[in-house]
Amino acid sequence: MHVSDLHFGTETPAVCVALRALIDEQDPGALIVSGDLTQRAKPSEFEAAAQFLHDAAQGRALLAVPGNHDLPLFRFVERAAAPYRLFSRHFGSAGRVQCHDLGAFRLVLIDTTRVFRHKRGTLDEEQVAHVEAALTSAPHKAVCAVVCHHPLPAFSDQGERFRGAFASELMAETAVERWAQAGLDLVFCGHTHHARVLRLTSAHAHTHTPWLIQAGTSLSRRQRNEPNSLFVVSTDHELEPSLELALRPRLLCERWDFSINTQRFERVQQVLLN
Repeated sequence: MHVSDLHFGTETPAVCVALRALIDEQDPGALIVSGDLTQRAKPSEFEAAAQFLHDAAQGRALLAVPGNHDLPLFRFVERAAAPYRLFSRHFGSAGRVQCHDLGAFRLVLIDTTRVFRHKRGTLDEEQVAHVEAALTSAPHKAVCAVVCHHPLPAFSDQGERFRGAFASELMAETAVERWAQAGLDLVFCGHTHHARVLRLTSAHAHTHTPWLIQAGTSLSRRQRNEPNSLFVVSTDHELEPSLELALRPRLLCERWDFSINTQRFERVQQVLLN
């Protein structure tokens, strides 16, 4: 299950209840949070986010990356000296690249925030190379996914281009090209509070097309004219490295939106990604 932009400090209680119910109902193997867990990186907001997410995960894998709102904006000394202190205390290291193998998935977590930048994302050559290596070394037939806060450049099925949200568009495009060649399948992200499922490369650029899965805000009242949303991505079987001739797992991506009428998350879209 992929959630994003929770913005604790602006969370909607009824949506929190609905998300807990959906997690219990769907029983995902992992809960992925693509940044902006808090609104202003306050200690009380991190504590609320940690209590909610750790309680909701209940022993499931909980993987989170920081977003730009998870760095203190106006507490300048803290931002300069220890910007990730509270995030790391509650959600583990905010290291710039981390790798996790869970079932059929290889998940590579990358921090696209920077102390010197408030809004747009940043990638550097070292990060791109580390992610590339993690994708290249993935188990045979693994579904390779990158988790970051900022969306990368992508395309709609009609070929319309989405710029993404990185300061250097050239570096973002370079990352997509190199990661696609290394076996990338999915990128989970957030940031703009708009839910999208887009192609990371032009439909004709590669025989294997990776996908961008961008969640809206899953809990916050800062909705930007869209309902609270999240995604559930599932495979049709577990990874079996010994079966060299096995087909790659099929990927089903489901979008769930919060319904004011039912006070529940309802499935509104299903996309078969391969």
